[in-house]
Amino acid sequence: MSQCHYQIFSKGNFGDESYQGPPAEGFDDSQGAGVAFFKSAVSATGPTDFGFMLQGQNKDFAAGFAAFQGQSSQSNQMAQSQPDGSPVPVTPIPSPRPAPILKEASPLPEAKRGRFEEDAYVGQPPQPPLRPTPRPFGVVPGEERGEQAMNPAVIRSDPFFWLRNDDHQNEEVQTLLRDEDAHCAGSLAGLQGLREQLYAEMKSHTQEADLDIPTLYPGGFAYYGRSFMDKPYRSHYRARLASADTGTGTSSSSSAVPGDVMARAAVAGMQLVAEELLLDENQLVSPGQDGQQRPFLSVCGPDPSADHSLLAYAEDFEGSDSYAIHFRDAASGQNCAMHLEQTDGSVQWDAAGHAGIYYIGHDPEYRGFVVRRHVIGTCQTQDQVVFEERNKQFSVSMCKSSDSRFLIVQSSSSETSESHFLDLQNPSVGLVCVCPRQYGHRYDVDTCLDQVYILTNKDGAKNLKICSTPLSSIPCPGPQAWLDVWILCLERTVVVVVVIVVVVAQGCQRHQKQHCCFMVVL
Repeated sequence: MSQCHYQIFSKGNFGDESYQGPPAEGFDDSQGAGVAFFKSAVSATGPTDFGFMLQGQNKDFAAGFAAFQGQSSQSNQMAQSQPDGSPVPVTPIPSPRPAPILKEASPLPEAKRGRFEEDAYVGQPPQPPLRPTPRPFGVVPGEERGEQAMNPAVIRSDPFFWLRNDDHQNEEVQTLLRDEDAHCAGSLAGLQGLREQLYAEMKSHTQEADLDIPTLYPGGFAYYGRSFMDKPYRSHYRARLASADTGTGTSSSSSAVPGDVMARAAVAGMQLVAEELLLDENQLVSPGQDGQQRPFLSVCGPDPSADHSLLAYAEDFEGSDSYAIHFRDAASGQNCAMHLEQTDGSVQWDAAGHAGIYYIGHDPEYRGFVVRRHVIGTCQTQDQVVFEERNKQFSVSMCKSSDSRFLIVQSSSSETSESHFLDLQNPSVGLVCVCPRQYGHRYDVDTCLDQVYILTNKDGAKNLKICSTPLSSIPCPGPQAWLDVWILCLERTVVVVVVIVVVVAQGCQRHQKQHCCFMVVL
């Protein structure tokens, strides 16, 4: 059967009741942009100037269209024969289904038609076989199904459950995915020119050459990253304060600090010398031993150790959010032999030196669920488990407090969170829970000067509020003893950004530490 294209007209707008819609079978509105496909046996006349394009093999629809054409002609003749101008009833001609108001369209000029010809639907997508599999929804012995799970469980048949393939080793599933990719590429081949045009336009609005503001760390080094024209990935550098004796050797390949970096640093009151290249992400994707350039890269870090001798960075070449953590000697630029697998890319160093790091491991569903401590130079299998979240509704994150005294480990779901402190100066004490999890209670914490500051939604604070409590009160049984510092759940306000200002002791050289930020505009 050949394609057919018709123009659809209604007496008012598209919402007019006179448009009855296409027949039930064969309709597919997934093409977007006002393009619909359904079936008829009428020969093609070309694309239309209007919003819809109809195609296919439905004989009933073709018959209805032919009947409508006869009805329309008869109606025009009867309307002209009424002497007093009053409406004349028209007996409708029966049709297999309600026929929309259609008018056969004339072919478009060749210049306009080319776009439709290029974007025409190509073939049928691959169809996976149906293999009904009974699946329980609700309480299942030995599995964590969350709160208020249905009991007893309801059994449903899932014909596509066999497509679940957590280890990506099922060759039948992989073949199906490759066929779908090929089908998609064929269907969108006509848009290649448009894609290139849009990419060039968006690229023209992007500042390809960019520079971070240098961030000063305790120890006299400032770290920053920058991007360059026509390079897809960033490069990372450091430079030391001119007035600082870092006690750490600098790379023999250090060079003068560029003028734009000096200008950015001067705004923060820093004078920098001896720039060192720490990591060039573009080299990570360069062709390896197999001669193939990696098509994707995501990098977390680099994060320097407390003594600035080692760097930790995480890389993902597949886009799966499963990162491998590598360690690099800052002076020589060489990577250490040992690296860590199956992490989410998060890294926090010990409070002093470079003996060990804390990182988050993920499960087969890529949920961060465990915090481990790794001692540099040892095997990953020997790593110590610091915290493990077994409830699959919760995922784990971590950060350091503003004063770098504590490692803050947070376990959170969409509605609930729970935070723990680990004293990095005395890690043998173990984790201390700030406030046990309560369903619906979300909070974030930070510490400064023996005070704990909490951003919380307790007491129905939909826009959150800031509370405080003495560090000596941790752990606390609940948030009842927290004192309100700043209530943000105000009426007739616009919450733009909220800034938590933490005053640090004199002599701290670390600047531009980002926190949860808010501001209330009345």
